[in-house]
Amino acid sequence: MIKKTLLFFATLFLIFSNQVFAHTALKNSTPKSDEVITVPLQEISLMFGTKIEETSNLLLTNELDKSVPFQTFVIEDNQMLANFSKPLDNGLYNVKWKIFGADGHPIEGEYSFTVNNPMEDKATESNQESKKETSKIVEEAQQNAPIEKENPREQFKMPSFIIPSIIGFFFIIIIGTLLWLFRRGKKKC
Repeated sequence: MIKKTLLFFATLFLIFSNQVFAHTALKNSTPKSDEVITVPLQEISLMFGTKIEETSNLLLTNELDKSVPFQTFVIEDNQMLANFSKPLDNGLYNVKWKIFGADGHPIEGEYSFTVNNPMEDKATESNQESKKETSKIVEEAQQNAPIEKENPREQFKMPSFIIPSIIGFFFIIIIGTLLWLFRRGKKKC
């Protein structure tokens, strides 16, 4: 009887352990990894394999490793959407994402894409100079700005092995309790 019970619980554990250890992955993105965009780009879209939590986040940086601000950022079911107030400038961009999927595990990833819009190359030199001046002003303002407190979402970083360890611990407790109950029942008979 004990062997059958143990076999039953071991089978259940093996069946459901795949779901416990499964993680959500990036299924699709616009733009895609290493894609070269030749039209004005004002939106980034990432789609994942399962519903993602509202605490998930996205960061876009340019080739100077400067963050590009979003006009809007929305999380809907399994998708992240980020819009910009104006099309992205030509250059290399890096997308970093961190999600919390239905399984509760934080999962991170990143990829790059390039914007090479031929229409932007026709911009005048004065426009480019004004961008450089604005960039310098923004950079100086960022250097002189007070240090912001760390985002509370980023303070709690749980290692990915914790949840499977807790489940394994409870599984051992349940098996031990069942064995103890069965042995106790045999002694009374």
